[in-house]
Amino acid sequence: MTGGYSNLNFMVFIILAIGGAFLAFSVRRILFKIRETERRIAATVDEKNEAAADLRVARQQEEQLLQALEEGEEALREIARRTDEVQNRMAVLRQATPRPLNLVSLEWAQGDHLYEAHLRNVVAPRHVGRAVGGMAEAGVVHGYAPTEADFRALVTNRLASEGGYIISSVLPISLGDEGPAVDGAAPVEPPAEDEPLGDLMGSHVADEGAAVEPPVPAGPKPLPVRPPAATRGVPRGMGMTPAAAGG
Repeated sequence: MTGGYSNLNFMVFIILAIGGAFLAFSVRRILFKIRETERRIAATVDEKNEAAADLRVARQQEEQLLQALEEGEEALREIARRTDEVQNRMAVLRQATPRPLNLVSLEWAQGDHLYEAHLRNVVAPRHVGRAVGGMAEAGVVHGYAPTEADFRALVTNRLASEGGYIISSVLPISLGDEGPAVDGAAPVEPPAEDEPLGDLMGSHVADEGAAVEPPVPAGPKPLPVRPPAATRGVPRGMGMTPAAAGG
């Protein structure tokens, strides 16, 4: 009996040992599976976080692109508006009638205004200008000055050296591109830097092909002003017939 119990205890011990080994192996495998599952979950969470971050970046980029598109459309509308304004101004300038100027002086400074002086010849009214039918014959000269008084003084000093002329009236002429001038004519611009200086400074060389008037034995020296580039009628509101000599 004693030997039988000993063999039974040994068999139970062997069975328990084998069962314990299988149990330990199963626990280790379960723990391995749990760790592997945790790693997979962590990787999935990381991928989800990365995808969420990429999505936020994509949304920010989308907002930036939408803002850039709106700014681009606004810039295109502004360009179209300015283009229309330039085309309208060009159309107005094409319809404007060229206006010849008899400049007393080429001096011009920022802030100066264009003035027009109507002259009268108190000695020999028929010889105010050289070109028949031109602005000089009408007794009109132009110039730039800060104020009307400065322009009147400029013309007066010029007439003092010529003699025989007086100023009948001085009118300002608008230099702006909006609105008509005082007399309804088109606005004018300052003289170009490359504009010929001969006639403007009093050159007595006649234009090629133009008739030269014979010298006048008596009377004042004609005022040195530039005749118009082409023979034109005097614009309305600018012409002036010199008065007869006073007795």
